Amino acid sequence: MVKRRTGQIICHFCKREGHYQKDCPKRKAWFEKKGTFNVYVCFESNLSEVPSNTWWLDSGATTHVSNMMQGFLTIQSIDPSKNFLFMGNRMKAPIEGIGTYRVVLDSGCNLDLFQTLYVPSLSKNLVSLSKLDAKGFMFKGGNGCFNLYNKDDCFIGSAIIVDGLYKLKLDVDFSASLMCIHQNIGIKRSLANENSAYLWHKRLGHVSKERLVKNEIRYRI
Repeated sequence: MVKRRTGQIICHFCKREGHYQKDCPKRKAWFEKKGTFNVYVCFESNLSEVPSNTWWLDSGATTHVSNMMQGFLTIQSIDPSKNFLFMGNRMKAPIEGIGTYRVVLDSGCNLDLFQTLYVPSLSKNLVSLSKLDAKGFMFKGGNGCFNLYNKDDCFIGSAIIVDGLYKLKLDVDFSASLMCIHQNIGIKRSLANENSAYLWHKRLGHVSKERLVKNEIRYRI
């Protein structure tokens, strides 16, 4: 949904004024004609190629989407012939699974994305802002930066704007492990340990390793 200068709303689907996309009669008729069982929607362009180990914030996605299986904590296979993801250009992509995906941010915090769709044909991994909002997350943005906070107003992580879209800042080891696995199918590599000294070094403002050991710091998100 967008607004013209007059304040009149415009439907993203049919481009006509006077109603939201979710209430669009043409959109509902189109879905019924397609005969889909479960339908999910995202609006970010699927045409541009980006590294497979990157994650992007999407204000138009109805749920989180991953194009790789690596990173899922749990995943359940579903029938791709009855479950589709529809893009803004009206193209559809089959959904092959659904589960909980763990993203490790550069702050050292884990961001568990529940009900994440596994869609191998999608060019981008997407985080649904509406899903995060429903879970109590808060957002603050400006000057090309977008910050995420949990329901207790604690900083979780951030994203930077790249080519008009916000890209999540991921933990270096986590990002590298995804790229390594993606390029070398069948090779298993463990993700960053959430209690590792490296992550706590980053969380606590780059304190010394000796201080971490002395205080026996342990933490879990």
